[in-house]
Amino acid sequence: MKTEPAPGYDVVVVGSGAAGLRAAIAAAEAGRRVCVVTKGSLLYSGASASANFSYCASFGHFGAEDTPEAYAADILASGHGLADPALALRLGEDAGREADLLEGWGVAWKRDPAGRHQLATFAGHRFQRAIHVGLRTGKAVMVALGRRAGMLGTAVRDHSVALQVLLRDGVAAGVLLLDLRRGALVAMPAGAVVLATGGNVAMYALHSNPDEVTGDGIAIAHAAGATLTDLEFVQSYPTVLISPPAARGLHYPTGRLLGFGARLLNGNGEEFFHRYCDLPIQQATRDALSRAIVLEAAAGRGSPRGGAFVDARAVAQETLRNVHFEGYFRDLDIDVGRDWQEVAPTPHFTLGGVRIDRDGRTDVPGLLAAGEVAAGLHGANRLTGVALPESLVFGAAAGRAAGAESRAPRDIQVDTPWHDAIAAALSPASPRCGAPHLGEAAGALRAAMQSGAGVLTSAASLRATLALLDQVEAMLPRLASRQPGLRLNWELARILELRHMLAAARLHARAALLRDESRGAHLRLDHPKEDPRWLRHLLVRGDAVAEAPA
Repeated sequence: MKTEPAPGYDVVVVGSGAAGLRAAIAAAEAGRRVCVVTKGSLLYSGASASANFSYCASFGHFGAEDTPEAYAADILASGHGLADPALALRLGEDAGREADLLEGWGVAWKRDPAGRHQLATFAGHRFQRAIHVGLRTGKAVMVALGRRAGMLGTAVRDHSVALQVLLRDGVAAGVLLLDLRRGALVAMPAGAVVLATGGNVAMYALHSNPDEVTGDGIAIAHAAGATLTDLEFVQSYPTVLISPPAARGLHYPTGRLLGFGARLLNGNGEEFFHRYCDLPIQQATRDALSRAIVLEAAAGRGSPRGGAFVDARAVAQETLRNVHFEGYFRDLDIDVGRDWQEVAPTPHFTLGGVRIDRDGRTDVPGLLAAGEVAAGLHGANRLTGVALPESLVFGAAAGRAAGAESRAPRDIQVDTPWHDAIAAALSPASPRCGAPHLGEAAGALRAAMQSGAGVLTSAASLRATLALLDQVEAMLPRLASRQPGLRLNWELARILELRHMLAAARLHARAALLRDESRGAHLRLDHPKEDPRWLRHLLVRGDAVAEAPA
């Protein structure tokens, strides 16, 4: 298996969601030659375009107390003691500026007749901060970023799967890619590398993200020697539909309906949130709602499929029409104003990942990270409406830092285990008689994570999950592509992607086993309370695990 050289760039950005494109724009505005690598198509790859509604920023509309510092304080409160104050303050200070830039690039934020932003309220925010473009905010942001990146001459390498950050003397010096369009394994030199690959929640059988969000960046950064942190924390979206089967996994906007008269009910038709939280349910953050639903089901009072019901019959019809996401509910003949809907929490956002400073730097020189692949901002829970501003603020910071620190790209020697992995998957003996197929292996991984390392865990469930992940690992050498060659070999790409997903899954399960308490999005049935002893971060670098005070 040969590796082909590719033209070098001052900055290579891996990932083409909001964080990746914003990083590319910032580096290009600094005069750097930039290439964006994406395993899908530009503007259609990643989770950013699926952000339906909001972008939270502090605009000072509510007087002297409505400040960036207040926004940062809300983030810190939501993070259960583990959110990084420096990162929270940076987001509070820069989110409004990034929103104004987006508007200049074509995002038409909704405004009232007086020209002020139309603002929405979300739990955990002391002030209204959520600006939006109706129910297409993520798409509008992505179109604006794509247009701006194109105007700056940013190169794009699409349908290319990043496999490894290549190092020279311990410094990030390039990226190893499987270029499916050209049918080649490519070593692309870089003066600096920005990882913006998103999270890892596609490692679950039921989740709320695109299936390509498989933890690539977490696995790549770990292999490169970067420090990872908070890996045990994966936030759930508290209410996705689990019935009827055709609607399984669709977001149900309970948080937006609770303030208009909707009720959250157990399998007996009883309201139950008050058993698990002292706050009014209208002020409940995502972790609190998720915790209440799974604990009520664990107590034997859940809905038939292990969740809860939402009764929205008291909500005004006009309000209900405004939350029918793009007609999905109507197309599936779901009438939320007539019937109770069965819902459950499902993994939604990766809170842990690559440890960064306020400029997106990791502890590997020349390697930066931004967006959901990075960690530190949220701690143990994320406020609603912060994902998009996080991507923009830290994408811009990482892009500027990468541009400032970029070294002249040079040819690199490729030392990689991926040659053997690709050769094995393309063996002429494939498909092998009796060998597992890709769907079986990926399905086994996702089922293991869903059953034992999902919203509610225990030491026993996590140990069982790790044992099942070992079985998945044993399948990997026998997985074979039924298509010869590299060009447009999507099955080969999924086989290699499964290796990243397995690495990210194992990192998460191990960290979740070590943290023997419940905090924020991390819920242990055998340790149901927060433990002050665990007001600290787990740090993972290579095979070593350390603890650091929050």
